[in-house]
Amino acid sequence: MDQKRKEVERKKQMLAKIQAELSEEPEGPAEDVVNVMIRLPDGSRLSRKFLKQSPVRLLFHFVDYAILTDKAALEMTPGGYKLSTQFPRKTITDSETNTLEDAGLVNKQEA
Repeated sequence: MDQKRKEVERKKQMLAKIQAELSEEPEGPAEDVVNVMIRLPDGSRLSRKFLKQSPVRLLFHFVDYAILTDKAALEMTPGGYKLSTQFPRKTITDSETNTLEDAGLVNKQEA
């Protein structure tokens, strides 16, 4: 029982951290914004706008947030997945220094 409580508390802390880092979706000029769509294992999709200069980690935070909230039924774990572009096929790596533009996500993209 104590282990379950610790896991719930860990997830709450992770969710609070993610919420603090994820800002509102950008409303800026279209040339500065990329719309990213992520296909999940169940076939559903997540979609969100990011600034092209946003760090790649925000994309991973967005997916983790969905896993911790409305996609909990998928039984995925935050960080326990890989993201890749659809075409050309390329794995997106979580890095402190990479931006979405560095990762090649510059137009409407599906990961």
